[in-house]
Amino acid sequence: MGIMSKHVKSQQEEARTQIPQDDVVPFKSLPSWMDPRPDLKADSELWFQLLQLAEKRSEEFQRVLNYFRCAGTRIRAKQDKTGWVLRPDIDTTGRRAWSSQEEYNEFKEKYLMPWIGTLGEILKELAERCPVR
Repeated sequence: MGIMSKHVKSQQEEARTQIPQDDVVPFKSLPSWMDPRPDLKADSELWFQLLQLAEKRSEEFQRVLNYFRCAGTRIRAKQDKTGWVLRPDIDTTGRRAWSSQEEYNEFKEKYLMPWIGTLGEILKELAERCPVR
């Protein structure tokens, strides 16, 4: 079972024990731009904005970014503080984040690289909306 499946299953089980069932919103009705990892609070607002921008470009691209977020990808300031970049959190157990930099790189190459131009555009737009401080 991959990190995405583990995280979704864990979140679903946790939700079932904390929320009365008559208050549960079906997963399919949740907005696709909602941060799927609100437990990663430091950049949750940035992900909210990024996913909205991505959805305007392509639903497929938005789903790719959603997966990367679920797997533990963060939005971090560039070293020169001129904008934002995506970086993986690493959890060697693979339960809460990417199991290694290599795993992240493999998925990045396969799933993000086809969208690299679009990703650059929306990260630039994100920096205009939410400047690095």
